[in-house]
Amino acid sequence: MPEGVDLGMLRAVGDGDRVREEYLDGRGCPALVAVARDESGAAWATLTAYAAAMGSLRSGAIVTTLEHQATAWRYAEEQVHAPLQRAVEDAFEELVRRGVEEEVAYLAVVHELRTRVEQITQAGFATQHGPDGRPGTGPAAGATSRRAAARAAHPIEHVGGGSAR
Repeated sequence: MPEGVDLGMLRAVGDGDRVREEYLDGRGCPALVAVARDESGAAWATLTAYAAAMGSLRSGAIVTTLEHQATAWRYAEEQVHAPLQRAVEDAFEELVRRGVEEEVAYLAVVHELRTRVEQITQAGFATQHGPDGRPGTGPAAGATSRRAAARAAHPIEHVGGGSAR
């Protein structure tokens, strides 16, 4: 990299359509921000200005490093996203093989997955089911309120309740 060049990252947590929708609704998508090289002395100010312009400071910017962001996304792709895609495709194919109409298989596998992901995003795992994902199991089983279930839940519930939602 040439001398005198800043290196920073601003990554919205959402695709372009979501960033625009949140901005127009007066909110903003959270963002990840990092400065790996501040040769000008103004890298953070520039990054902050861009984050504000796209609305990300309304909902929050999480300071990280380029290495942490790359590690997290690579790991999530390998351990969550790719296996999930394979599982969804395998389940669809198995249902069709068993004679279920493709449209019904799609609704059962893809549409229901979207619904559950939306529920997790809105209220967390523990408020819908126990922390292990099954109804009535785990530390949240028997909780008398959503708050009690959330307090008994996995730490991901507490992190997700802040900036990621």
